[in-house]
Amino acid sequence: MRYLGNFAAGQTVYFLFATNDGGGAAAAPTTAGTVSIYKDDGQLELAVDITYTPSFAGIAGINLVNVPTTDPLSYAPGHDYTIVLRDAVIDGETVNAVLATFSIENRHPAPQTNADALLDRTDAIETGKTLRQALRVMAAILAGRVSGAGSGAETFTGLDGTTNRAVVFTDANANRTDVLYYP
Repeated sequence: MRYLGNFAAGQTVYFLFATNDGGGAAAAPTTAGTVSIYKDDGQLELAVDITYTPSFAGIAGINLVNVPTTDPLSYAPGHDYTIVLRDAVIDGETVNAVLATFSIENRHPAPQTNADALLDRTDAIETGKTLRQALRVMAAILAGRVSGAGSGAETFTGLDGTTNRAVVFTDANANRTDVLYYP
């Protein structure tokens, strides 16, 4: 049995498996059998579309399974799935075997979750500042609108064009004397 990976909901799972005769040579099933899917430790077979192609591409002993995980009632995030071959006849013997397992969003957080965790981690840049907050201020100062230039109190607007992100106070020589942040 092999683990195929952790897939996103709605993604199609493809994999190949081999069938062999008693001597180890590649052998096509004389009776294809059935490929079934079981969720978690459930004993009921999921009633879902699976494409099972024995002798894939005309190659005896190489078989293809295609599992579309588009049915949200059957394939939900946070679960594991087991793929089983039942009642295949190979070299005169009935074969039942666990072929593979896979999971749907059950091994690590989704990429968006990881990104949000990184961007919003407290004290990621400076004490009291997250990366997302620091990026907002930097974007405003580097690329946002500025008002009050030369007045001693310059206001920098965020890239949304409306949110003030920083006010920079300067002395007569244009040196920054204080900065207020509004991340």
